[in-house]
Amino acid sequence: MKYIFIIIMLQVSALTTAEELIDESHHVISLGGGLGVSRWAEVHGFDEERLNLKHHYDVAYRYQFTPCWGGEIGYMYQKITGTLILNPLTSAYIDKVSSFRLAAVYSQPLSQRSSFLFKLGIAQYNVIANFRYDDEHVVTDNEGVGALTSLGWQYNFAPNYEFSLVYTYQKFDTNTLTANFGYRF
Repeated sequence: MKYIFIIIMLQVSALTTAEELIDESHHVISLGGGLGVSRWAEVHGFDEERLNLKHHYDVAYRYQFTPCWGGEIGYMYQKITGTLILNPLTSAYIDKVSSFRLAAVYSQPLSQRSSFLFKLGIAQYNVIANFRYDDEHVVTDNEGVGALTSLGWQYNFAPNYEFSLVYTYQKFDTNTLTANFGYRF
């Protein structure tokens, strides 16, 4: 009986240490990717349905000030391919859409490992378009600063690892759904 009690105490101690590691880890680096829809071409007068679908890559650094509040800086590179095949050789495409963001991140715990995420911030964006439209070659470069808002779900699947699924809207008419894997340290 004495040994069972010692084993139970060691296991509880190990679980507490893992939870404390999550709470004490203030730095998070995440990598992700996903799909989205961009209305940039339509908003700028190009009525071209096949320019809407895009895929993207995302990298971010987040500092957790408290268990619920953090600040994030990130970069998203997007490629608007226009088709489900994601092949720029078979469809019109926009060369590059990139954005740097700075956002406040709030996470509301839903369970011990799961949280609801909300991000609000600004994004500096750059859209470089080079495509054919109505038998005319279109080259344009559009940049600016705009609002960014995100809603998502985060799951801590191991003491220092997290997964999140985040919907983001950026002012330059881009909606994305991103799957991220993050490392806490």
